Amino acid sequence: MDSNRNKASFARLLQLIVLVPWIAAFWVLLQRMGGKPLLGKFLRPDYWWLVEAGTAILVIFLISLVYCNPRGGGRRGVSLVVQMGIMILPLLYLPTSVVSQLSPEAVKKRSFHMAQSRPITTDTASTSGLNADLSENPSLLRLVLEPAPYEGREISVTGMVYWDEQLPENMFFCYQLLMFCCAADAKPIGVLVQYDKSQTLAKSSWVKAEGTVGSANIMDKRVIRISATTVESIEPPKDPYLLQ
Repeated sequence: MDSNRNKASFARLLQLIVLVPWIAAFWVLLQRMGGKPLLGKFLRPDYWWLVEAGTAILVIFLISLVYCNPRGGGRRGVSLVVQMGIMILPLLYLPTSVVSQLSPEAVKKRSFHMAQSRPITTDTASTSGLNADLSENPSLLRLVLEPAPYEGREISVTGMVYWDEQLPENMFFCYQLLMFCCAADAKPIGVLVQYDKSQTLAKSSWVKAEGTVGSANIMDKRVIRISATTVESIEPPKDPYLLQ
């Protein structure tokens, strides 16, 4: 009898050791940093119902631990240890994921989506608002989706830096990450910037580039290019993702 009680106590203690860090992890992710919850770094606002569902599951799990008597013996005890070990694994990744971002190499593997140069047609003019005032600071998403109205204009864009030997000399890719659901599916989109000191810019650093919008033939494609007059380093924005 005492043996069974000891095994049950050990099972509850092991579950408690795992669940307390999980509760702490949820609390940390829900803390506001820069005006919004830290979890916003990984998840679109319209997918917060997943967080609510996960919280509900965790609460139900806690209630079940209070009202159910665990049986830890033999194979059941080994199974419990394995299950709790699996639950710990995501917690080990949390400290690094909070401060991490996609490396330039990881971004490159996701394939860059560059703004394509397209001729202005009647349909383009009607849908992109050529007769309206165009912003001198368009988002990279708008510049990628509707580049035609901006050709020949002076604008400024902000984004991260990427360059390698495959890009033409004195050019870098100014991009941001477009988030569809969460950080795991984020895709780099942006525009090429011609700048004579491109290779001196640190990869993944944030910059503001000002210049004239034009086009160039790159890798058998006609793409939008900004001939930069100035490129200056800036602090990363509070919300680094683009949302579609």
